[in-house]
Amino acid sequence: MATYTATAKTSWSREQTFDYLADFRTVSDWDPGILRSVCKSGTPPSEDSRYDVDVETLGRTTTFEYETIELQRPERVVLRAETGSLISVDTMTFVDTGSGTEVTYNAEITLKGLLKLADPLFSLAFQRVGDKAKSGLRERLAGPAPVAAGRA
Repeated sequence: MATYTATAKTSWSREQTFDYLADFRTVSDWDPGILRSVCKSGTPPSEDSRYDVDVETLGRTTTFEYETIELQRPERVVLRAETGSLISVDTMTFVDTGSGTEVTYNAEITLKGLLKLADPLFSLAFQRVGDKAKSGLRERLAGPAPVAAGRA
């Protein structure tokens, strides 16, 4: 299993940070590996939300269907995607620091079948992808907070 954990701090309130990141449509705002994320069902952020997320890997675009499987506003959200070749689970936790919020983002990808043999190499590549996403997340959270929850 490949894992990546990143922490980012922001001056945004915990509720603002949670509402922004738990609405997974925003992932394309800060993760350069994500081309597009659209809500295909539910009202984000909610446990019934499902998203089509277009990920660019090795020059190809792959669409993952993520679903919100756990939502505890404003402390924690868990999203999950599964394909024939992998399972991806993204967990975000939010802590009030008194002067803003600290977000911990944990991503886990479990390869299936024979692809498990490539796990050590995949884990190395996943670290590079994670580093880019962490930089984007920190940059976005250093900017102004969203004016209103949700997006069109």
